[in-house]
Amino acid sequence: MATKQEKTESLAHSILDHFSTMEGLNERTKNVLNKVGTLNYRKQQHQQELYKIESQLQTQQALLEALSLAKLMLIDKGKQEK
Repeated sequence: MATKQEKTESLAHSILDHFSTMEGLNERTKNVLNKVGTLNYRKQQHQQELYKIESQLQTQQALLEALSLAKLMLIDKGKQEK
């Protein structure tokens, strides 16, 4: 199986077959950098959304635990009154 370095070198040779000038390589690099920036921005947005969802989930789980405990306390209180 090829290593990451070998795959990178193979890809670089393929790129040179398609882009024989520095101008072509620079243009392609610019396009790829734009895509990387866009993807990083989208990733950051999704991470922020995920954080909000996880926070809401934790709040609801804590509320559920408190409700369950309140039920047990009410049952226990009812038994003590009898």
